Amino acid sequence: MDRSVVGHFTSPADTNLIISKGTQVELYKLSAEGLVAVTSVPIYGTIISMEIFRPINEIQDALVLLTNKLDCMVLFWNPASGAIETRAAGNVRERVGRLSDDAFLTAIDPGSRALALHLYDGFVKIAPLGGRGELREAFSQRIEEMNIVDMRFLYGCERPTLAILYADSRENRDTRHLKTYELALGERRHELKRGPLSASNIDAGSNMIIPVPFGGCIVLGERIITYFSMAPARNRERRQFHGMADDTSGAGSSTPDMSLPVSIAVHPAVFRAWGRIDSTRYLLGDHAGRLSMLTLCVDQGRHHVSDMCVDFLGVTSIASTISYLDNAHAYIGSHLGDSQLVQIVEAPQTPDGTKLLVRDTFLNVGPIMDFVVVDFDQRGQGQVVTCSGGYKDGAVHVVRNGIGISEISSSKLSGVQGLWSLPACGPSIKTEEEKEEEDKFLVLSFVGGTQVLEMNNNRLDVSAVEIGRASCRE
Repeated sequence: MDRSVVGHFTSPADTNLIISKGTQVELYKLSAEGLVAVTSVPIYGTIISMEIFRPINEIQDALVLLTNKLDCMVLFWNPASGAIETRAAGNVRERVGRLSDDAFLTAIDPGSRALALHLYDGFVKIAPLGGRGELREAFSQRIEEMNIVDMRFLYGCERPTLAILYADSRENRDTRHLKTYELALGERRHELKRGPLSASNIDAGSNMIIPVPFGGCIVLGERIITYFSMAPARNRERRQFHGMADDTSGAGSSTPDMSLPVSIAVHPAVFRAWGRIDSTRYLLGDHAGRLSMLTLCVDQGRHHVSDMCVDFLGVTSIASTISYLDNAHAYIGSHLGDSQLVQIVEAPQTPDGTKLLVRDTFLNVGPIMDFVVVDFDQRGQGQVVTCSGGYKDGAVHVVRNGIGISEISSSKLSGVQGLWSLPACGPSIKTEEEKEEEDKFLVLSFVGGTQVLEMNNNRLDVSAVEIGRASCRE
């Protein structure tokens, strides 16, 4: 499990979960029964980054992938063929430069105007995006920051504005700073200029930027979470010259200074993933598998963040990616353990205050740290015993050849004496091949009667049908 995104990929009305696993892209559709697999596509190369965006002139989302071979591609869903197709592709490798020792980073402007890539130390590569999602001629821009930790485009900016979180040096990586750059896209010349927001010496260990839809960004630190506003700063020097204290509470002014950052202290943690619920609520996953919800207290009149709070929800697998789906359901993708589909509930489910229900679990055998082949039954058929996962999600798995059985539907019944299946017969099915194609009914025999269950959209429902001359009902 590497990345996951949620969007309207197959159609504007569909909610899709897209997962990248090594060299595969898996596409799911959210339905009343849960996540339904749509397709799986192999990619030539290991996927190291995945972003989803809505092109300016399109009605459904597109997907941007970057592989370890530095191949970049834009993928679309073709409703006519019912398959994923490539709209644009190219290699973004430079002839000169030192590849970054840290993870390669990508970011897409919320207005779908540009794609930014950090691949080489001291450089950011910008690829303007066309109206249909095509990649236009890219250019590289030298920047001062050498050790970039994370970067994101911000919302609500007239020009594409890129926020960069970086460390001082490789010897002093605990000191973190925040800086923004504005992208001026011209017809013949593009330029990257210094942006309006910058902050020095923020919380040590800060490693993630969360762009906020109404402006500004959140920086996740190990002990402090801080919101930085894009509102213009007041002239503090003039106020101090007249003997006025520069307080953060707004005393001495009719309105609070919206340019000042808002911070809260949190339980020490290294955040690994985040997912947006809406503009004021965010899911946070840390190194210990704790899932929390960050809530922004916003003055709706001025879109000013006055406070923040973090609520503990429960413990899941150690999250590598978090994607909020809908109706209080979220997908927790894990590289070190099994991925999970969880539901957030209001009432605590356990004495420790857990507000999560695990609705589905997706088995993950990797990463395999060690394995051995054992013939338990002494029949010549070896089985692989693996040491998989890591930290609290470590497990021993036994892998063997066989037939896998997956549950489609279930119903709790007692006292069943016998059961058999029946095909659907009637005007809707005319040929013998169509009769044998699908058994629609399941007949259950009890001591006191007979019951018929009908399969409808992968669900077993009690049905009223005629068997011979007798009518069978619940």
